[in-house]
Amino acid sequence: MQQITKNLQSRGGNSLHSGTAWEDVCAKRLSSLLYNGSPIHVGKIASGTHGQDIPSTINGIVVGWEAKNKGGFEGGGTTLYEQNGKLEVPSNPLLKSLKGDFTPWNRIPSKGEKVEDDYLDVPSDSIARFYNEKGSHYMIVEGKGIYHTGNDILNLGVPLFNVEGIRLRFRVTKHMKNGLPTDISMALTFSKKNIPKSSFCLFNRLPPGFTEVVE
Repeated sequence: MQQITKNLQSRGGNSLHSGTAWEDVCAKRLSSLLYNGSPIHVGKIASGTHGQDIPSTINGIVVGWEAKNKGGFEGGGTTLYEQNGKLEVPSNPLLKSLKGDFTPWNRIPSKGEKVEDDYLDVPSDSIARFYNEKGSHYMIVEGKGIYHTGNDILNLGVPLFNVEGIRLRFRVTKHMKNGLPTDISMALTFSKKNIPKSSFCLFNRLPPGFTEVVE
């Protein structure tokens, strides 16, 4: 078991090429642990889809996990649509509330126009609220540890993901059609340097109740 943990730590410590790789590392690590002596049942990872990164069942409790690797700096977003001369947020009450009446660039860029990103400062718990509403209870941040999103459902004693400097970033999308930008998106962004380190993580300093499998 110790060697498995070392291997996982080594993989998790490298510069991972995608968030999916970090999801896979964290899912395998969760599967290798016990919680209050019982196995942790882990479902299929999201792999870039809109579902929870790592769904799990722990002692009969459904627990959702989000995984952020070292290169991660976004915490949820959406593509905007134009209606009556305004940029609107589709079907996400939190993102709608955070954007409010803010108009990025003070106008709507013309189709195909390339513009610099625009930003709006938002509260420090915005990303936690986003994932909490999504049904994810915890975030596993590479190099920082474990955080809850508003409901520490397992009573782990980990901190809320509360990060100063969270902003909504508005961007003419990177997805290109005929060589020209086609959409406008917005996403919650954060700086990893502003995240206070958690007391617990999956690869050492395990939270209360989590133990290694003894072979």
